[in-house]
Amino acid sequence: MGQSLEVKVEEPHVSNMYDGIGRVNGFIVDVEGGNCLIGETVPVEITKVYRTYCKAKIINVDR
Repeated sequence: MGQSLEVKVEEPHVSNMYDGIGRVNGFIVDVEGGNCLIGETVPVEITKVYRTYCKAKIINVDR
């Protein structure tokens, strides 16, 4: 946790339309607040790691 990386937000989250989904090496990254950034590559910080996915928050993005 706490690792920063760049993720392309590929699609909206199915059950939370506020979030977006990206993938890193096949691992799902749930990007909090990422729905408005679909198609963009954004810097994120991993906040929680689960067995099959992780949650991340966007850092340093001017909207």
